[in-house]
Amino acid sequence: KYSLTIPVVDKESNKRSGLEPLISNSMVNRSEDSSTNGAQPNYSFVRAHDSEVQTVIAEIIKEKIDPDSDGLTPTIDQLTAAFKIYDADQLKTRKEFTQYNIPSTYAMILT
Repeated sequence: KYSLTIPVVDKESNKRSGLEPLISNSMVNRSEDSSTNGAQPNYSFVRAHDSEVQTVIAEIIKEKIDPDSDGLTPTIDQLTAAFKIYDADQLKTRKEFTQYNIPSTYAMILT
């Protein structure tokens, strides 16, 4: 048996679950130093592949660039502008669009 944990740690504080699910909400409760349950901690997803980047880019296009767009059929200019906003948002402490807590989550996994 292997465990897979997908915590909700990437939203603003009032919408996220915290890092606790990485420790206890899985086939393996990592807070207990025991292997008697037969399951092994294997891996955890923090940010899988594109991590809904397309959805976030579509949201940025609709909210910040072209309110008449569905965001899912962007022009190259809209994509370029949306990624500038996305990239800048990743660097902010208070994010509007991108994920929170990625470094903390990886630190938890490594410990």
